[in-house]
Amino acid sequence: MLKYSIALFNMIFSFCSNAAKNNNYLSQNFTHNKSPRCREMNHYFSINIIKYYGKFLEIKLKNFNHFNQFSLECFSNNILAISSITIIPNYPLTLDNNLNLTFKAPKNNFIDLYFVYMKNIDSNLNIFDNLIRSNYSQINVDFYYSSLEFLKCPNLNKTQAIFKNLTDLKFSITCKYNENSSLLLFYKSTINKLILSGLSDTLIKRNLLGFEIIDNFDIESSIEIANFDFYKIIINTKMLNFQVFRNVRDIYLNGQLKFIYEKSFSSFKQLKTLNINTNKDFKFISENLKFLNFLNSNLNLTVDNTITIYFSFYEFPNEDICLFREFPRNRFLSLSPDYYGTQCTCLNFWLFNNYYNNEGIKLIKDYCSNSQDMDACNFTYLLKKCDYKLYEKKSEQKTLFDYFYDSELLNLIVSILTPFVCILGLITNLINIKILKYDMKIFAKQKEVHIMMYQFMFYNSIINLFYCFIYMFHLLNVCISINGVYCLFISRSEIVQYYEIVIVDFLGGILKVLSNILNSEWSI
Repeated sequence: MLKYSIALFNMIFSFCSNAAKNNNYLSQNFTHNKSPRCREMNHYFSINIIKYYGKFLEIKLKNFNHFNQFSLECFSNNILAISSITIIPNYPLTLDNNLNLTFKAPKNNFIDLYFVYMKNIDSNLNIFDNLIRSNYSQINVDFYYSSLEFLKCPNLNKTQAIFKNLTDLKFSITCKYNENSSLLLFYKSTINKLILSGLSDTLIKRNLLGFEIIDNFDIESSIEIANFDFYKIIINTKMLNFQVFRNVRDIYLNGQLKFIYEKSFSSFKQLKTLNINTNKDFKFISENLKFLNFLNSNLNLTVDNTITIYFSFYEFPNEDICLFREFPRNRFLSLSPDYYGTQCTCLNFWLFNNYYNNEGIKLIKDYCSNSQDMDACNFTYLLKKCDYKLYEKKSEQKTLFDYFYDSELLNLIVSILTPFVCILGLITNLINIKILKYDMKIFAKQKEVHIMMYQFMFYNSIINLFYCFIYMFHLLNVCISINGVYCLFISRSEIVQYYEIVIVDFLGGILKVLSNILNSEWSI
């Protein structure tokens, strides 16, 4: 068995070594015989070849302080197309035109750009224009550990379009938002899908998105799909700004909602699909049907212009029919199951049956594999059988997100108490050391038999003092929630990670073992 383990280890080590050698070879190949600036870039990048319907080049640029420290022209070649570029500076930078995305490579339809540590975006940014001119048809841009701040131009008439012809624009869960963001960030933007993750409104993390109001200026934004990932936020017109999302076709709301203001979707004339994944939040369903009534009565809905609404992972149980009692009748809003061919409940049939004229019958045939069961449903009986206490109990059920939030809250409490406990430990152990040192001098003169017990206590206090001191700096590595109430930027640095592993975990573990041994010795 040991022989096979050693062989496997050698294979893994050989593979990793070969991979490292290949990367070094590739790096030297792309910088050799090029300008001195390219040869100096070996410290700032790593490259990798991936196979995905062909061979493509992945480029990662990191450990730099300014964008002008490297040039993507150094990666120009006639062999490998570039599929992704990852940019990770040492600290947050302003994304501006100092980053030049100009390079020459074999034609490729898609490219992924990953930006990390961008503190804001310059209003004159035009770096994506080079990719459009290079005939990339699918441009995906992702931001991580960045801020949705925009350095707007004082003269609105000189505003430039930044996000043009993008397939996906994603701000990840690690991004920071602003409740008074500039609309100009999306000036004349053409984005197929905009993803905004990490929105939250809790004690642990308040990270909300809103847009300022600019009068008499049309930003002409064109976003087809908007995807929001959140935890306990309120949907309102400040977040779903009309100028930004005026042409949105599909909206996806993923997470737990507190409330949806009834006019939130009232101005979206192109809206076709509203997908609400509320994690079975019954309280939300019961309290937020007013916005559906408002949609039905205020939008220009017709037979040819309808809105389909999905409550993802919601099974439409019959006992919930009372929640939808006030749902509009003879409407152009369709509350449908997630998939075609679903085993529909009586609640599904009731909702479809209240659709405009006989259009609901067509939907029943499309969505329900058991359309013949509709005749067996007694809607009058189900409505009379309503038990609202049942919904109160269901509303109290916690989701996985709730338990995760509770753990973060507990972690915050522990982090707040940690410095006080450590300082208290330092003080009490210093007092112990001083007292025991004095007592040992007296007992040594008297040749006391039990002096060894005091020595154990003395050394134990020194160990505990040292442990309290090193554990106090453990807070440098604590991140309760990214962009939340406590998350230091330094916690992401390598030196802090090494300190946590070597000093707090390894050395701290040894100190605790020694302390336990000394405790057992003097207690015997």
